[in-house]
Amino acid sequence: MIRRMSRQPLRLRDRFALVLVAMTLAAVASEVARVRPGGVSVLLLVLGQAIVLSACWTAPIAALLAAIARAARRPAQDPTADPTADLPAEPPADRPAERRVDPRRWLFAIWVAPAVLVQLTAGTALLGWSARAFVRQDLAAAVMPAALLVVFAAVAALAVLADRLTRERLVRLPGWAIPALAAGGAVAAVTIHLARFRTLLVDNRLPAALQVAVVTALGAILFASVRTLPRRPGWPTIGGAAAVWLGLLALLAAGGRVAPLSYPVASAALTSRGLAAARMAPLLAEFGDDDRDGFGRWFGGSDCDDDDAGINPGAVDVPGNGIDEDCFEGDLRPEAVAAAQRARRPARPAPPRRVRSVLLITFDALRADALGYAGEKRPVSPHIDGLAARSVVFEQAWSQAPMTRRAFPALLAGRYPSNIDWVPPPAKQLYTVSGPDNLYLAEVLKGAGLDTAAVVAFGYARDSRFDQGIEKLITRSASTYKAETNANVIADDAIALLEKWSAGGAATGGPGFFLWLHFYECHFPYEQHPGYRFGKGDHGRYLSEVRYVDEQVGRVLAALEARDLAASTAVIVTSDHGEEFGEHGGRMHGDLYPEDLRIPMVVHVPGLPARRVASPVQLIDIAPTITDLVGIATPGSFDGESLVPLAEGAATAPRPVFAELIPDIAVPRRLVTLVSGGWQLIVDLALGSRELFHIAKDPMAQRNLFIDEPARSRELEIELRRYMALRLGHRATRP
Repeated sequence: MIRRMSRQPLRLRDRFALVLVAMTLAAVASEVARVRPGGVSVLLLVLGQAIVLSACWTAPIAALLAAIARAARRPAQDPTADPTADLPAEPPADRPAERRVDPRRWLFAIWVAPAVLVQLTAGTALLGWSARAFVRQDLAAAVMPAALLVVFAAVAALAVLADRLTRERLVRLPGWAIPALAAGGAVAAVTIHLARFRTLLVDNRLPAALQVAVVTALGAILFASVRTLPRRPGWPTIGGAAAVWLGLLALLAAGGRVAPLSYPVASAALTSRGLAAARMAPLLAEFGDDDRDGFGRWFGGSDCDDDDAGINPGAVDVPGNGIDEDCFEGDLRPEAVAAAQRARRPARPAPPRRVRSVLLITFDALRADALGYAGEKRPVSPHIDGLAARSVVFEQAWSQAPMTRRAFPALLAGRYPSNIDWVPPPAKQLYTVSGPDNLYLAEVLKGAGLDTAAVVAFGYARDSRFDQGIEKLITRSASTYKAETNANVIADDAIALLEKWSAGGAATGGPGFFLWLHFYECHFPYEQHPGYRFGKGDHGRYLSEVRYVDEQVGRVLAALEARDLAASTAVIVTSDHGEEFGEHGGRMHGDLYPEDLRIPMVVHVPGLPARRVASPVQLIDIAPTITDLVGIATPGSFDGESLVPLAEGAATAPRPVFAELIPDIAVPRRLVTLVSGGWQLIVDLALGSRELFHIAKDPMAQRNLFIDEPARSRELEIELRRYMALRLGHRATRP
C-alpha cells in the first residue's frame, strides 16, 4: 500500500527555491522552443547556455518577489506551521501595532490602465493633428505642450470621477476581485494599444518583454498560491540550482574550446533567435573582456590579448610592425597588401565615355525578390520589370550593411563601411556621421563637369554628411508616422529637374547630369495604397508600397523618354538593403542574412544588350561603374569594382561579397559575413557564433551547416579573415 506523503508547510526560503527553479525552467523552455536547434549536441549546448542566461535574470526577479512577499506577509494562521518561521518580530510594547491598509484605497488601481490608454491615444491623436494643422513646426511645438497638459488633466479628472461614482459598488466585491479587475484592465489596455499600433508587434524586443512578463507572472502566482508541498525545497534546492548554474557557467566560459563545432552553432541559434537570451549573451561576454575592446576571451570570444584594447579579432592589422593586431595568421606583410591592391584594380587609362548622364534610383528596404523580374508572381513592379527586360540584371547583388546609415555612404563612396572615415555625431544626433576626408561619387562627377543633384526622402544625406559634391539637394522627409507618402512629390521634383536639363541641352551639347532619387515607401511601417491590394498582412502592405513606388518610377522613366534624355542617360535601380519577414524570427532589417542583404540591381545603358548576370556583385560596385560609364578614371579610394565588363558580357573571375555590422548606439555586436562560391559564412567576432549556409541550394539560409561541413567552414573562415586583413583599413581616403 502506497503511503500518502504528508504536505509540508513552506517557509519563505522554500517558496523562493520553488519559484527560482520554476521560473528558470519556464524561461529555458521558451528559449528552446523558439530557437528550435537541430542535433543532440547542439540541443545540449543550447540547454546549457539557456539555463545560464535565464538564471541571470530569473534569479533577481525571484529575489524581488521574495522581498515583496516578506514585506507584505501577515502572521501565519496555520497552527501546524512553524510558529517562528518567517514571522515579523513583535512590536515593542510602547509602539502600537501597524494598522492594516484599507482595501478601498486600492480601488483606484482599476482605473489606472484605462486612463493611461486614453492618455496615450489622445496624445498620439494630438501629435498627428499638429503635424497636419501647422505648416510651421515651431508653432506646433509651442501649442503641443499646453494641449497635452489640458488633455492629460481632463483624463485624470475623469478617472477620479469614475472612481468616486463606482467606489460604493466595487467595495462590496470579494478581496480577489479588485486586483483581478485591475489586471484585466491592464491586459485590455495593452491589447488595444498593440492592436492600434502594429509597429510594436514587430519590434524584436517585444517577444522578450512578453517572455519576462509571463515568467514573472508565473513566479508571482506560485509565491501567492503555493503554501504546502510534499517536500520542502529549501536550501538543498537552492544549492543544487546554484551548483548547476555555476558548473554550466564554468563550462561555457571555455566556449568554442570545449565543443569547437557545436558551440558556435548553439551560440548563433540563441543570439539570433533567442528571446531574453539574445540580450543577455553580450552582457555575459563582457565579463571576459578585461580591456573593454568589445572582444572577450571567454564564451566563444577569440581575443588573443585581453590586456591590450588595440589587439582583437576586429582590429586592423598594421603591416610590418611585428604585432598581430587582428589575432589572425601573425603580422600582416606590407607586400601582401600591395599585391592585393594591384590584383584588384590594375592600372589602366580612363575608359571611353558611354553615356553623358546617369540617373540613380534607390529604394529603402526593397529586397530583391519583391520585384516581378526577380521572382514575385504578383504584378507589383510592371515599370521596373519593363526596364529590367531591356537592361543588364545582376541576380546576385548584395548590400554591404543592413541599415541605411551605413549602406548609403558605402554606395556613394564606393567603400566598405569599415573603410569610411566616421566622426562623432553632433549633440542632438544619434548616429555617427561621415567625415570630410571621404571622397564621394558626386564630388568626382562634379569635378568632371557634370551637374549633380539629389531628391531624397530622408534627412540622412545632409545630417550624416554623405551629400558631398551634390550641388542641389532636395529633401522630402517622409511623415513621422508614415501616414503620408511622398514618392509622388519626389517624382515631381525629378521631372522638373529633367525638364531643366533637357532645356539646357544635356542630351547634346550641354553638361551631363548625375541625379540620385531615393524613395522611402518600402520602409516600415507599411501602408496600404488604394487600388494596390496584395494581402492584409505586413507582406501584403509591403507589396502595396512596392507597387505604388513603381508607379512613380514609371513616371520618371516616361519623362526621361519624353524629354529626349533616355538615349544619353544610364539608369541604375537598386536598394540600400533588404527586409525581413520572419525568415529568421525577425522583422524589418538589421542582420546579415540574405533577406537583409540581397538587393535588386538593374543597370540600363543605352545600346547595351539586355542580359542576366549570375556572378555576385556588391553595392559598392555602383560608384566605379558610374565613373566608368561617364569616362572618368576610377579613384583609388574606391573599394568596389566596375560592373561594366560584366554588363558587356566579359568573363571575369568570381568575386566574394563582404558585408558587416559595425557597433553603434543601436547595434551592439560586430558581425561580418562573406559570400563566396555559393556559400555564406556569418561570424560574430565578439560572441564566437558561426553560421554557414549553402545559399546556392538554400537561398533563404534556413539550415546552419557549420557542423556538417567542417572543412568548408574552416575554408570560408580563413577566406573571410584574409579578406578583412587585406581589404579593410589599408585604403587612402582621397587620392
